[in-house]
Amino acid sequence: MEKSLNFSSVLHRRNLVEEFFMSLFLSLASYPRLLLEVFLRRKMGERYFSFATVITVFIILGAVPFLLERTMAMRVVWDNTLWYLFLLVFVYVGNQRRQEIKRLPSVFDFARHSKDQGQLHPLLLKLSRSKHLDIRTMNILVEPGIVLAAGILLLLINQIMLGVLLIVAALLFSFSYRAGYHYGDHEVMDVIDKIIASEEKMKSFVDDEDPSLTRGVHFYGRKPADKGLRRKVMDWSTDRNDNIADVL
Repeated sequence: MEKSLNFSSVLHRRNLVEEFFMSLFLSLASYPRLLLEVFLRRKMGERYFSFATVITVFIILGAVPFLLERTMAMRVVWDNTLWYLFLLVFVYVGNQRRQEIKRLPSVFDFARHSKDQGQLHPLLLKLSRSKHLDIRTMNILVEPGIVLAAGILLLLINQIMLGVLLIVAALLFSFSYRAGYHYGDHEVMDVIDKIIASEEKMKSFVDDEDPSLTRGVHFYGRKPADKGLRRKVMDWSTDRNDNIADVL
């Protein structure tokens, strides 16, 4: 329950389970997203892309087969050739993204956002335009969907470990972007609610209009019987940039 000047209170109803998983996906998705974004994106911001993280992911994933087989024998590399080929390509493409960033205009000249998540791969961009798909659909469905399909195909040809890696990365990629858009939607709605409350508070507080006529804005609490005194309270509040009417 949030209060504003003790005039009114606003109940925010949240799905705590959904919020928990949204937060979890965002916290877990950094490495899996990087694993895919080096292939799917171009021209990322230098504070979003990190080649050092690319190397970290390479080392961690490179150690996985040795840890699973509990041996340091080099036969592990030959037994997992496709896995290590994928990791080498991952580092190579990651270095391409690093070189690409170096050629971009400087963020210190206000030319671009340092946390830019990058542009779609040209082929995906062409697909989005031809199919009239918005960036939200591309991020949540199309980009991870391509990787998910590749992971399933790898499972079918008995490349279990790499297939599972791509499937898990694709799912976390999709869920984390869904979470990001979810939080973005609510930020916009918070701003819209404040604008509506500001525009309708005179009707609600001074004129005692029904909420159906004030777009849902409703004042809770006692107020002066005289409209002149109500207006005086409203003017006092407005002078201090405070809202006395909020949306339930």
